[in-house]
Order: sequence, then C-alpha cells, then structure tokens
Amino acid sequence: MKIKELLQHLEQHYPLALQESWDNSGLQLGDPEQELSGVLVAIDATEAVIEEALEHGCNLIVTHHPLLFHPLKRISNRTYVERTVQMVLRNDLVLYAAHTNLDNSPRGINAYWGERMGLQNMRALAPLEGHHYKVVTYISEGSADELRRALMEAGIGRQGQYDGTSFSVRGEGRFRPQSGAHPHVGEQGVWHMEPEVMVTSLCAKVDLARALHVIRKVHPYEEPAIDVVPIMHQDPNLGGGVVGDLPEPVALEELFDRMKAWQPIHSIAHSKVLKDPVQRIAYGGGACREYIHAAASAGADLFITGEAKYNDYYDAMDLVTLVTIGHYESEYLSEDILYNTLSQKNGTFAVRRASSSMNPISYR
Repeated sequence: MKIKELLQHLEQHYPLALQESWDNSGLQLGDPEQELSGVLVAIDATEAVIEEALEHGCNLIVTHHPLLFHPLKRISNRTYVERTVQMVLRNDLVLYAAHTNLDNSPRGINAYWGERMGLQNMRALAPLEGHHYKVVTYISEGSADELRRALMEAGIGRQGQYDGTSFSVRGEGRFRPQSGAHPHVGEQGVWHMEPEVMVTSLCAKVDLARALHVIRKVHPYEEPAIDVVPIMHQDPNLGGGVVGDLPEPVALEELFDRMKAWQPIHSIAHSKVLKDPVQRIAYGGGACREYIHAAASAGADLFITGEAKYNDYYDAMDLVTLVTIGHYESEYLSEDILYNTLSQKNGTFAVRRASSSMNPISYR
C-alpha cells in the first residue's frame, strides 16, 4: 500500500475541508507516493518521536498538532521544529497532521470525549457555517428520477435523519444547438423547447466534487447546466466543541473523578462554581476559550477546555463554570482516535502509538 492510500482513508473520516481557515492540517512533509512500511501516531512531532519512528521502521508519522504552523525562514539546528524537519526529510519520512479537521468532525476529539463521559443529545457547541451548498441542475423529465436516485446513493441530500432530500420544479428549457454539438434532444441550428425539471439538493462542502461528478455522469445532456450556491446552513454535527446532557445530575467532584479515571489529568482549575451537581456539560479540547459564551447560551453548567487566560475566568464567572484541565491532557485522546481509524484500513503494516509523546508542561 502506498502512503497516500492510507491518508485518503484518514481524510474520508476527517476531511480537510473541516479545518479552520487559520490551520495547517494535512500533509506536512515527505512523498506520499512511497510504499508504506508502518505508522506512528503522536500528539506532536518532536525529535524523539522521529527517532522512535525510525527505530520501529515506520515511514509515516501522523500527529494531531501540525509541526509546520508558522512560516520557516530557515532550516537549521536552531529550533526543535527546524531539527525535526531535517530529520523527516533526511530519512525520507512522511509527516501528516489531523488538527482542527479532527476537532470539528462528528467523530473527532470532542464527540469522542462526550461519548466516553456518557453525554446524550450531543451537538456541536460552535456549528460550522458555510460548509454546505445548494446544488441545482435542470434535466429532462424522463431522467429526473434516475438523477435523484444516483445523488441519494452517493450520499448527497442528507439532512439530519433524512437522506435523498431534494426539491423539484417543472419548467421549460430552451436552447439552440450550434454546429459541432451532439444534442440529446433537438437539432443543430434549430431552437428547441424541452420539458425539464429543476432538481435542487443540499450538499456538504466535502461532498461537492462527488455531487458534480454524479450529475455529469447521469445527466443525458452534452452540456448540463449546474448551479452551485453557497448557503449559511449550520450542521449541528459539524463544528468546534460539543454540548450534551448526562443521564442524571452528577456532583462536581464525582465528574472530575470520572475524567481523571481515563485522562492523564494532573491539575484542574475552574472559575466560580455556579451549580453543583451538574448535568449539561460543554467540552472543547485544546484552547477553546472563545466558546465560553456559546457554552453559556447552550445552557451548560460546565464548560471544560484545555487552557484559558486569567481574565477568561472573570468573564465566565456569571455565565458558566469554566474548567481547564491542560491542553495536552484535553487532547490526549486524539492518539486513540487516530490509532483506531488508521487500524481500520486493511494492509500489511503496523500502527503504533508513540511512547515518546510528551507533555511539554511539567507539574509539581
């Protein structure tokens, strides 16, 4: 198997279109056309992680945090980033990062945390906007049903618990085929009127290329008319953070104990406790301080994230109890998710979790 095949599998689960505009998820370094020998999963790419990959014969390293986030003006031995880049290139390795596309996925870090904690009725805390299109085409009446079926089978037109959704309007299509055209109906040089159906369907941004391919494949016309209209539809399953409800209220200390049982939490900081016990919980792995107001608007009793600034605790004081558990600690489970997803792909390669992954913050 080539490395690119495994990366395609990963991107089917966590499309790069879900990443934030400021992010740098995806291929970082290396040639994905080479044969895959093994995969090492880590939170960060460091010199120790690269050495571990070489030790185990892994030529693909998949991390949560991108190594290349800020532009490099030189590649020397001055910083760990520059040294790590050198090691990757010198040893012909491939480095890939799944960052905010993993955060914003309905199968990503935040949803995974919510499932482990038993949250019900989960939805995105900050739903993504601008990730859907209205795809419109005009097709002869006799071919409309075939197109609708093809779009449904391709996963186009999903809305909540419904699939195959579309809207149709009948009308008249008028055109005059020019010299060299091969019209499905009509004749060259002659005006033609054809009873047509306008078929409209909702399409996620990540599915747009597939939707256009299906329309062009099924459409009987030589030059099908297709409109792609951006819309501000919000998908409750896509976006930053999650919010959901515990089956029943839980004392704050008990909730913290549940978290510590499976997350490597060394310290918990929080703002003023507004409610105890708690039931509606919001979570955002990493640094999600900007979701404080979203958590309050969602009626959350707690908002748990990795880190926040001093004044954030003041800002949250009368809105929601802000809880911080550490950036690394809040995203530690990204290794589980990436390991499990990569292991689902059949092939003669090993997937390993990096024992050299480390928290850059020490506690006393």
